[in-house]
Amino acid sequence: MLIFTVNTLRIYLALGDISFISKGQRAELFEIMDNEVPTFRITLPKNEFISLKRISNGCISFKYINYHIKQIIHLLNQQNFNDLFKKKDLSELFPELAINENGYLNLNENDFMISSEDYKNIEQINFEELEILFKILNENKNINLIKVFHVLSQYSSYLMNDDLLDLMNDELLEVIDNFENHLIIDKDDNFTFIKKNILKKL
Repeated sequence: MLIFTVNTLRIYLALGDISFISKGQRAELFEIMDNEVPTFRITLPKNEFISLKRISNGCISFKYINYHIKQIIHLLNQQNFNDLFKKKDLSELFPELAINENGYLNLNENDFMISSEDYKNIEQINFEELEILFKILNENKNINLIKVFHVLSQYSSYLMNDDLLDLMNDELLEVIDNFENHLIIDKDDNFTFIKKNILKKL
């Protein structure tokens, strides 16, 4: 379920623009507005204007972004990698992951969540939820989870052939597919998010 949070924005300046209000007639404002609605010009700081645009476009808050990150980390921690890759060397497949002997991760969600200040910097560039999540997970200083998802996606055929794909959590598989469907890798193995409208042109 998507949770939308509306942030309170401070309005610094509001002017009423109406052609027939001249000096000395401001006391008659309410009487005049009974018959005509003025056009208001609103002045906001740039960052708050961007936040307002996000809200008006149905965009979500940074709290939900962190909630979604927590859900992704939870799904990864619940997945048993030993069951998926019985014939593979996990340390070779996922050198950045600390998978215990029982096949589970113990990722700390706090290592991936972002502050409101960091989110403000991101949201001025990326306006889609998936793109924001991609940027956060791809640039995390501890582990690049986009790379992990890509490896899991690349082995989906292997898992399917060995009837192991059913052992992957359906929600985790959906997360992997969502990121993979917007992914392009350059010659230096850097991951880039591609928007849907750009994908259609390729």
